[in-house]
Amino acid sequence: MTLTSDWHIHSHNSCDGAALALADLAAEAAAAGIVDYGVTDHLHTPVNLPDLYASRREFDATFDSPRIHFGVEASCVSQWELDESERDA
Repeated sequence: MTLTSDWHIHSHNSCDGAALALADLAAEAAAAGIVDYGVTDHLHTPVNLPDLYASRREFDATFDSPRIHFGVEASCVSQWELDESERDA
């Protein structure tokens, strides 16, 4: 079976340490045979919002194709994690 889509790609804007610039994504995806894909950077807390906004701006400046989509990987966190992330921000 040949995979031609990937709906879980993080960019360097994601809070998980991914290092992929979106400008490099199209070439790397094509080289891997991926023609449909989505950028899904993390959103855990409000602290991550600036990174997500940066990812969207970069996405809009990079892609203009109905085969490439912007999404979000949202995670549920506890009140303690929210309090800790806002304290560290």
